[in-house]
Amino acid sequence: MFIFSRIKTVIAFLVIFLAAGLSFFVISGYRNDFADGDSILLRPSRNQKQKIKAFKSADDFKNYIAKTSAGNGQAGFGRGGAQTEAFSLGTPMAKSLPDDINAGNDMATPARIGQTNVQVLNIDEPDIAKTNGREIFFSKEQSFFKDAPRPLGESFKIMPDYGYRKEISIIKALPIKEVAKIGKIDQPGTLLLSGDRLIVFSDREIYGYDIASSTAPAQTWKIDLKDRTDFVDARLFDGKIYLVTRTGVNSLAPCPVEPYAAKETPLTIACSSIYHPATAAPAEATYNLSTIDPANGTTGATVAFVGSYDNTAIYMSKTAIYATYGYSSDFIEFIYKFFKANADLVPAEIIARLKKLMSYELSAGAKTTEFYDIMAKLENAMDGDARLKFQNEITNRMDSYYQEHGRELAKTGIVKIAAADLKITANGEVPGRLLNQFSLDEYENHLRAAVTIGENSWWGFGGARQTANDIYVLDDQLKTVGSIKDLGKEERIYSARFLGDRGYLVTFKQVDPFFVLDLSDPKNPQMKGELKIPGYSSYLHPIAKNRILGVGQDNGKVKLSLFDIADPAAPKEIAKYALDEYWTEAATNHHAFTQDEKFQAFFLPGGQGGYVFSYKDDKLELVKAVAEASAKRALYINDNLYVLTDNKIIVLNEASWEKEAEVAL
Repeated sequence: MFIFSRIKTVIAFLVIFLAAGLSFFVISGYRNDFADGDSILLRPSRNQKQKIKAFKSADDFKNYIAKTSAGNGQAGFGRGGAQTEAFSLGTPMAKSLPDDINAGNDMATPARIGQTNVQVLNIDEPDIAKTNGREIFFSKEQSFFKDAPRPLGESFKIMPDYGYRKEISIIKALPIKEVAKIGKIDQPGTLLLSGDRLIVFSDREIYGYDIASSTAPAQTWKIDLKDRTDFVDARLFDGKIYLVTRTGVNSLAPCPVEPYAAKETPLTIACSSIYHPATAAPAEATYNLSTIDPANGTTGATVAFVGSYDNTAIYMSKTAIYATYGYSSDFIEFIYKFFKANADLVPAEIIARLKKLMSYELSAGAKTTEFYDIMAKLENAMDGDARLKFQNEITNRMDSYYQEHGRELAKTGIVKIAAADLKITANGEVPGRLLNQFSLDEYENHLRAAVTIGENSWWGFGGARQTANDIYVLDDQLKTVGSIKDLGKEERIYSARFLGDRGYLVTFKQVDPFFVLDLSDPKNPQMKGELKIPGYSSYLHPIAKNRILGVGQDNGKVKLSLFDIADPAAPKEIAKYALDEYWTEAATNHHAFTQDEKFQAFFLPGGQGGYVFSYKDDKLELVKAVAEASAKRALYINDNLYVLTDNKIIVLNEASWEKEAEVAL
């Protein structure tokens, strides 16, 4: 029974992966132009075309859940990203201001205003700090003692419990001599700022505040998330909020779904307006993408779809939203093809039974049970010598088969949704898995995607797992027109950046290969250059023309690398800095990184304080350290850098880096 136990264990791992890979199947529309039960063409394969259908009823939804109950994959919207508006020299820091900004104010109009570091220029993303040039809005958490320390004898004290004050501090930013906290909002969260509306994304609510009077902000609207619903992500573009929420599926009453209530009026999504793949996939949650008017909180267009809780990314350009989801091939089909290609391993009867099993409309768990039965009968027919030979042959041959067919296992589906009306305009797929929204970029009607092949995807009968990394270029209908394959074999992607007709990729295992990609010809993309250095970069930022900054780690410390990419065939690390920090939020959250191109400087927070670096003359020089452990963000107004900590705000003169002001919060 040894060989069957071995096979059973490995197949169990394989089932877990393949079920997990069936993550987030988007493609729905809360749209009146789809009749009940209509379907949308989703994914052509070699033998068939997969479609997306609307549920006909709650019972239809329940039956679908029953079929997919064996799946245990999860999906969630990734965060992170990089600004990708052609080739920008950094964060879009300068922002135009309304003509009436000085109404009732005696300060001069700020010439420059720093804004949140975002993925795409002028498409804002929620973060804990925002400014309009007059005020700064900072969502913070401050610790304090609940009671004074109590003495017990002369040399020992019991420390009291800590408490936390959470609020949005409203700070007057100008003039410098009058910098002060002038108000607060008691509902903390991540923020968006649209004109005189501050939008707060809290744990269970979304608030709209009128901040025309900054000392007395007034709540004007509120969205309450319903039970089982979570906030996932949001964007602000062209005067509209694009809101993504997720509602866990109630298997007893899966629809209609009410993700939230706006002004106490629920948004109700009928069963016939929730879409799902025609083939079985996990339906652990329904996702809702809606447009919200920031002025009054009313809901506009809406798209609804089912999915699970992991392996999903959202990328938004100025014309479209791209939603991705992971899925995997039927593991029985993969094993059938393996045995068919290695027909001498098993009798023809076994291959025929696997082919028949493939056609059954059963859950993955039921098919697995049937597969166990088939393999048990095969084992019982073997003597000890045959079992031992089979064990070695299947291990070696599966390793070889996976090298050739590994891209057939895990794939990422991509759905293109028009930003103007939230209608689905195209769909496609690429092999492998995305890292996060860093991995996607739209340029000249083409979408570029960076993926890792094989990571956590195969335990292959005890065989080795091989990974590789690919770049795919898709046209406006999301059909693949070009690719670069097998970058950084046996490694995985740690960061990606697409800038105009170039791409930059970091993979990592023991050294940090930095790849430069030529994407000028979508049908013939090429890897132009490679640089191998110790450590890795998990965030890449275009710091200047022909210069890329990498933020990552080496030997357990924060590492900064400045890359010269003027010659794409020969990238160079021209400067580096080892920061005495074990971590920086900027490595995993691009919002924490701030660049001021005028002064050729950037800020990033660490565990011990905040750090300002100069990159003048191709050097990385630490010009200012702010010894505040709770330093979180920095932004500039005119030529002053405002460093925000949970306890205070510190204003630095960027010409000298001397302190201009310090105000307790």
